[in-house]
Amino acid sequence: MRWRAALAAALVVLAPLGAGAQEFGGLDIGQPIANTQRLGLPLGSQYVGGYRAQKWARPNGVELSITAVPAGPIVYMESFPTAYHQPVQGEGLRFRVTTQAAALDMLGGPGFYFTGRGQFATTNGQDVWFHSYALTDRPNVIVTFAFTAPVSARRLNDQGQLLQNPDAVLDSMIVADYAYQLKIWGGEGVARPGYNTINLNYQ
Repeated sequence: MRWRAALAAALVVLAPLGAGAQEFGGLDIGQPIANTQRLGLPLGSQYVGGYRAQKWARPNGVELSITAVPAGPIVYMESFPTAYHQPVQGEGLRFRVTTQAAALDMLGGPGFYFTGRGQFATTNGQDVWFHSYALTDRPNVIVTFAFTAPVSARRLNDQGQLLQNPDAVLDSMIVADYAYQLKIWGGEGVARPGYNTINLNYQ
């Protein structure tokens, strides 16, 4: 848990970001799974490793995936745009609009990463970068932002290593209990230089 050790020396940056692109239906980590009834019927539901995972389609073209202990608390939520999502106007983080460079500037730093997941992954012709942050007032709740760019837009250094693409755009947002996210992603949390916690209104 190397990122936790970094918290003591980290500069805490307040980042009250707009939540126009995120859609969590007023739900939060630790709330009972029964609270999801306000979302209506899910698109689907399954049990994985003793947890119940469900997915909803939101009116704005965003899908919301929620994982919880059956009859217990929510431990994981992920919000991501579908093909029907129309980018919204305004301030703050916005799906398919906010670039990685702009988001890291708003967030005050590059966050940390889970070694089990890695700093980036490649899937479906897209490179995906992950930046995770603990909430300042709730350090066991982790917010992870994923940014994507086409593989065709890759930038490599002289050693052939993939560089971050500042033009990659926000593609999903995850809010999770740290212990659960560590369980499914594995490894440990490693703070990047300049790591800071954040304040974020994501509901």
